[in-house]
Amino acid sequence: MSEKNAMYRRAAVPCRLGAALLCGGMAMAAAAEEWLIPSPADGNEAAVAALTNALANCAEKDVVTLAKGVYDLSGVVSATGGKVGDSHLAVGKKTIRLRGDPSATRDEVVLQGGGARILCLGKARSWIENLTMANGRAQKGAGGAIVVTEEGVAMGAFCYLTNCVFRGNVSSGTDGAGVVAGATMYGCLAESNVAEAGAAGVLKYGHAFDTVFRDNRATTGGACHQVILSRCLLEGNVSMKGCGGAVSYYCAATNCTFRYNAATNSPGGALENGRALIGCTFVGNMGTGNGGALYNQEGVVSNCWFESNWVREGGSQGAIHAKADKVVVVQDCMFTNNASGWTSGVGSGVSVWSNCVFVGNSMRAESGRVAGATGGTYYNCTFRDQWSTTSAYRLDPTNAIPRATRWWGALAVNGGTLFDCTVEGCVTNCALTRCTLADTTNLPIVAAASCALTNCLVVGNRLARDASGGPQGIFYAGAGGTPPTLVNCTVVGNEGTLFKMPGGAAVNTLFSGNTAGDGTAADISGGGTTDAPLALDHCLYQTCTVPPEAVAFSDCVALAAGEGPKFNAGHFADYPYYMPRHTSKAVDAGVALGWDADAVDRGGYPRVSGRTVDIGCYEAWLPQNGFLMIVR
Repeated sequence: MSEKNAMYRRAAVPCRLGAALLCGGMAMAAAAEEWLIPSPADGNEAAVAALTNALANCAEKDVVTLAKGVYDLSGVVSATGGKVGDSHLAVGKKTIRLRGDPSATRDEVVLQGGGARILCLGKARSWIENLTMANGRAQKGAGGAIVVTEEGVAMGAFCYLTNCVFRGNVSSGTDGAGVVAGATMYGCLAESNVAEAGAAGVLKYGHAFDTVFRDNRATTGGACHQVILSRCLLEGNVSMKGCGGAVSYYCAATNCTFRYNAATNSPGGALENGRALIGCTFVGNMGTGNGGALYNQEGVVSNCWFESNWVREGGSQGAIHAKADKVVVVQDCMFTNNASGWTSGVGSGVSVWSNCVFVGNSMRAESGRVAGATGGTYYNCTFRDQWSTTSAYRLDPTNAIPRATRWWGALAVNGGTLFDCTVEGCVTNCALTRCTLADTTNLPIVAAASCALTNCLVVGNRLARDASGGPQGIFYAGAGGTPPTLVNCTVVGNEGTLFKMPGGAAVNTLFSGNTAGDGTAADISGGGTTDAPLALDHCLYQTCTVPPEAVAFSDCVALAAGEGPKFNAGHFADYPYYMPRHTSKAVDAGVALGWDADAVDRGGYPRVSGRTVDIGCYEAWLPQNGFLMIVR
């Protein structure tokens, strides 16, 4: 050990990689030495001088350990501060390990900046551990706390930050990154950092694990830009001009929480252009324009929770806005209490949804749009308690809205293709197969314009009256609208005028236990017009109050008073309640339409069990238990 550096250096310690055992003998890898920096409590000037000397003279893979205390770097600017601006401290073209005293907490070892960037690293792959970097400022270039000058940083040549705190660091240049561009963060806390004129209040390019990003700001991407995140919390971050309140441009996240982030002048309250989001939670994020949580989403969103995300009045998609020319697959997700002034589910683009639940999402009623979702294909999804309001209110889910101003059962889906879904609310411009439309109240329509229902159950809906007091139809198409069509559906136990539309058609459809708008028994009520009558083909019903000139019957079955359709009604627990029994007149009474041979009914059973298709959304099936006795 040289006498020159004795006060800053102690005996060599083993290299972080340890010894190397070679074939034919033993060879020790090059040893790293540890530089011990005295506490600034014993003299800040001497401590900072020791630190500067150690960083300038340490060798490859050496360890520099800081004692407890606040190192005030004000007025100290390294002459080798790097090509992208002045820094308080600098390390040349070598990989080092800079750490706070292992016996101290990360808050007890502080590098306090004063007008310049805190640290310039000339080579990537260095480790920064167990300390706090505060109040650094980059006048130009990226990284208010740290900059890595080695080429290829954006491509993955990152430094490593472990158990560190970054607080109050600022990047003034257009390159952004309030803390660092090019890093992998482990167990860090980054709060109140700012990129005044660029992307990423904290991290631009890189990875973060078990890290908290809180109250950071940037022009775009309040916390991060183009990152991969795992088990992170992103809270209260703000994008001041561009997209992505927490993350901009690219993000893959696993088991992360995004809450109360905001894009104050652009879309994407939580993030923009996500690629893969798995097991994440999005709560209370706000976007301006489109996407209260996600904007221009593509790829996969799986096992995520979206709650109380919102867009400012006039914006769309309180939860997810899909990228127009890409595919987004959303599976096993929950959407609750998301709000917008236009629509609240997914917007434009090619979207596929499976096993998702939509509950309590809202919109402004005057927009006439959708509280649940717009466009896409849906498999086994549930829509319940969507609502809207006619009153003017701030579109913030935390703002209490009087129940009297709400329309419950608002539009659930617009322009989608649905399979095996359960819907409480209105669907419009949709194709529905093996779906249940149930329990909608205080809403003029259940299925509207250009809807096609196949193998669907429509049950227990209650009709409201419009502002003029006149009843609307549960199946409704306004002036110039295209009436819905029903194929092999079961329409049972609904209250209110059933049809109010010009034309329309029902084939192989079972009507039972419905009541008209005045409360009288009427399986089929309302109807078409003289010029465009309601067409009923191979339908089963008991009571019809439609004027003869407004309905056209073809091979329909009219049941006698009290006869009923003879549903399963609980006789066999393993079979649907509204499945017809074998003695029902619905059995083998439909007309073959070509598609039914290979199809399944609402319960998932083969569509044809006898000579031809049964009337209604269920086929009649014998129980699968019992015994067979053969008599010879």
